[in-house]
Amino acid sequence: NVDTGVVVGTVLDRVQICPTPRTPPQLAHTYASTQLTTAASMGVAGSIAAPTSSTSSTPVMDPAEVKALIRKVNPERLAAVESAAALAEILDEKTTSLVMRALAQNGTKESRSAFASGLKLLKQRLHPLRADPEAETLMQRYHATKARMQGEGAEDLKTAEKTKLRGELMTLARAYAELCRQHEATAAGRTWAQVFGRIERAFAAVAKLDAGSGRSNRAKRAKRAGEVFSRHAGVCRIADAKSVDKHGNAKGTEYDLGKDGAYDGLEIVIIQCYGFSMTEPIAALRGKGFVVHHHRRVVDAKVLDAQLKTASQVWVISGSAQSLQEQHLEVIANHWKRGLGLYIFGDNQPFYTDANALLERVVAKALPSDHKLVLEGNYPGAQTVQARNSDGQNGGFLRHLLTTGIVTLYEGITVARMDKRAAMELGCDEVLRDHDDNLIVVARPASGGLGPLIVDGAFTKLYCQWGDAGSARFVRNCACWLSTIVGNEGGGVAAAEEEDAKGAASANKKLSLEGAFQGECALLCERGPVALLASTRGDLDANTSDFAIDNPLALSRANLGALSRQTLGLKVAKSLLEQGEDPFTRRPVEAVIPAVKLSNPANLRIVSEIVNKVFMGGRLMTRTSFMIFLGVLDALHAMEGEDDDLRATAKFMIDEILDNITSSPEFTEFGPQVPLASAMKGFFEAKDRLVPVRKAFGHVAVMARLLDMRGSMKRPELRTVVRRSLIKTIVSAALKLVKNPDDGGLGVLHKRLDENLYRLHCGCIPVRGTAADPPLRALFAALLGPKETLSLDVAHAEKKFGRLLKPEEVTVIAVALRGYPGSYQTSTEAFVDALAKADSGFAKLWDGHGGAVAAVGAEDGRRAAEKRLSGYHAANAAHKGIPEFVTPLGPSVYRCVCGAWFGDPATPLSAEALEAMKKNRNEHFQKIYKSDVNGYPTRSSSHYPLHRTVQIVVGPGGDFKDAKVCTEAMVRAVAERLLKKNKGDIYGSEVEAEIRAAVESYLRCRAKGMEETVPRKEGDGGDEAKDRADGKTMSTQTKKRKKKSKRNGCQLNSFERRAELERALLLKDGVTPGGTKTEEKEDAR
Repeated sequence: NVDTGVVVGTVLDRVQICPTPRTPPQLAHTYASTQLTTAASMGVAGSIAAPTSSTSSTPVMDPAEVKALIRKVNPERLAAVESAAALAEILDEKTTSLVMRALAQNGTKESRSAFASGLKLLKQRLHPLRADPEAETLMQRYHATKARMQGEGAEDLKTAEKTKLRGELMTLARAYAELCRQHEATAAGRTWAQVFGRIERAFAAVAKLDAGSGRSNRAKRAKRAGEVFSRHAGVCRIADAKSVDKHGNAKGTEYDLGKDGAYDGLEIVIIQCYGFSMTEPIAALRGKGFVVHHHRRVVDAKVLDAQLKTASQVWVISGSAQSLQEQHLEVIANHWKRGLGLYIFGDNQPFYTDANALLERVVAKALPSDHKLVLEGNYPGAQTVQARNSDGQNGGFLRHLLTTGIVTLYEGITVARMDKRAAMELGCDEVLRDHDDNLIVVARPASGGLGPLIVDGAFTKLYCQWGDAGSARFVRNCACWLSTIVGNEGGGVAAAEEEDAKGAASANKKLSLEGAFQGECALLCERGPVALLASTRGDLDANTSDFAIDNPLALSRANLGALSRQTLGLKVAKSLLEQGEDPFTRRPVEAVIPAVKLSNPANLRIVSEIVNKVFMGGRLMTRTSFMIFLGVLDALHAMEGEDDDLRATAKFMIDEILDNITSSPEFTEFGPQVPLASAMKGFFEAKDRLVPVRKAFGHVAVMARLLDMRGSMKRPELRTVVRRSLIKTIVSAALKLVKNPDDGGLGVLHKRLDENLYRLHCGCIPVRGTAADPPLRALFAALLGPKETLSLDVAHAEKKFGRLLKPEEVTVIAVALRGYPGSYQTSTEAFVDALAKADSGFAKLWDGHGGAVAAVGAEDGRRAAEKRLSGYHAANAAHKGIPEFVTPLGPSVYRCVCGAWFGDPATPLSAEALEAMKKNRNEHFQKIYKSDVNGYPTRSSSHYPLHRTVQIVVGPGGDFKDAKVCTEAMVRAVAERLLKKNKGDIYGSEVEAEIRAAVESYLRCRAKGMEETVPRKEGDGGDEAKDRADGKTMSTQTKKRKKKSKRNGCQLNSFERRAELERALLLKDGVTPGGTKTEEKEDAR
């Protein structure tokens, strides 16, 4: 069944089933043979149903021949095969040739992939060593000895015992390796190698159908970059431009990517399925030398095929209904597979029908991926964007050859978006995002025989604002790029492709061992060329995420498990690869990475394929793969306790990558390409001090270690950049916490910082005099969560550069973040600059070079933390403590805690008496507490709005309106509200006790059945008092509040009502200023 074959092949490829002594032999046996046979049968059966004589010069297989082949190659028969010799009888040369012919003529990419996987599994199962009981015995003894060294009780082993056990392990490993050699030299071993060698050589020609045919077809359709690109290629802001337009873009076509007239003789075919004038774009293309064939409607497929045979590129401008038929799609697909450039234009829904037909039925078939790349949505544009950084800034374009000479770019009137992950899986580069951060333009360079590809979700740039904001230049650049042979991802692979173009590299893809690293095999203790074993990583999505693409070196720790931590001789490593498993670690072996010179183009191509397989699952993301590999090698080299040969091998490979993989200083394929070592140095030496820290801390730290390892820069200079990167990372985490409402916002940031800086009242209010320097890891946990891993990257960096931030410096950063008064709705770089301007301690730390003299003093951090809680007016000793509630409406309006009286309860409450009493009270509070004119707390007063807050929390409108007993939850709720209000001195050591006392006094009033009302908001009544003092009538605001209060059915806590209730109590108890029934010995409160 054809579908079953696809499913089986796909499932096996996913779960990576590999027969081992621990896998039931019949199960592995059946999987391998079924997969192999089904894949072959898929192609064979297809030749009957769908003859392909029209597209192949090979005669179609005779149906009788097909039936005989299916009878001979079937799952039951292959499942019974126990040796390579038996397999040779089934898959003899003639049968193998027929199977390959069927796979080539009628097989799909999926069936050929399934055949390759099945062949690999069958090869492993029939390896002679698998049937040797001596090999199994050796491995059992090996793992038993290893368990003694690493299992329970291992820590009690004496040094001599450990040495003896290590010797036994080495002896067993050598015996196993020698057994491998012996088997390879036997008749069965030679037969195994010959049979599978013959089948693999036959299949290699078939596999090329899915790998492309190299650069030869492309070379017929495009010109070399050195011939046609201007000297400004890859540069956005042209420094020596004669003049610029209002958007900052250089004026003149000489600042485009391609030279005028340089593309003379190359043809562009334009299929326009939506009507608008193309006069200006076509004139621009002709200015570059292109011959343009413009079709305002879809032409016959045969006519299109004839034109595309000689064309350099084809443009398809989508309409709202599909115009391209299957035969048109097939024609375009065939020529794109032969190197034709493809420019797919769409726009807002529904104007991407033809575009998506091309993406789904042409691009997706040639480049299968987990996520589907399509245009979607209807997003408003009509704005201009500029170059963006990689620190999370929304919108804009990344530096690319397509943006040569462009500082500001028009995005289009309306646009359609794409999914970045889907684009990255296809090997596309992100080019442009609109102002709302929708990805609208991607580009994929030519590779694997496929021509270059651009997908653009805004075709309105072709006729709207054509001459403004870079539109015309962008389109000209796109045309030039599609018709130019440039390096595949840069990354040093360009050198190999140049060799390919000369016809040299394709003829010799044999690994060269000239100059290869000579190390000692960990198993045989013999010196010679060595390699590292690798197993494919499981989380390939993480390696292709936005973060990974921008910061591949930061993924070293996550990918460390991909490599074995021992060096093996190249021959031993290949033997284990053929067996499919490292028997010593019991890990599957997916690849062998040889330690060879990458200056050799063949070596570079071979190693590139391997690292793409290991770190990208085979995706063509070579630079990113090498950068991840480089980070893993750095981690291996830095590990303590590893053997010297492993570290030396890692060092050799690091040097080869740094010297032979190329990049621009921005780590793109665009702009001048230099070895990675030079690119890193240039990145660190950028004049703008923020440039080196735009990458993630883990990425920057690895670069710094590598540069230090090579002596490219002085260590203090590197340490400065690493410190700044760490500071920026902390600041960025704080900014993200505030911006993301799901994480809690500004209040959560402040709370987490306070928890690390001070002892807290009620878990929220900092206590003055308790400031302490928080550990760096505690700050990471506060900002990034308890599962943060940044501290591991910091610890790794500090092994090389020493402590990056001392505790007092961590405090300075935390205080700066806690006290920042401005907006958090900004970019990280702007926020760093704003923090430096707002906080001198942070500025001092950011500018400090981290040398012998510390930029921040030992006490600076705690001093800054305490300063934030200081600056409040200090009341005298007589005014310490708080007045309790006299009634639920508030504390006394007649008396102060110091014993002072503001009025006499014996005096009737006339308007004049009330006004005089209020005036006395307010003046007293202004003098003692530094309150405002109405006696209310201010930012710097020594008292704080405790009573009003208790009324709000505990009163009739609060969460504790029915409470009778003071609880911790009640006290905490009051404290949290006081902190949020942030008025008055709430940071004293007695605040928690004062809150508790106030709540308890309120509840005592409630217990007595006293009148309770919903309190006014802070400041209610203040305007009225101020108006009266100024001789004015009641303010409009106050009138509105009174009306609203009446509508809500609640009473105002008016000064008059409070005085009435308290006067009655005082008179009842006989308390007056001249003498009291309770005597003066009792506290006046």
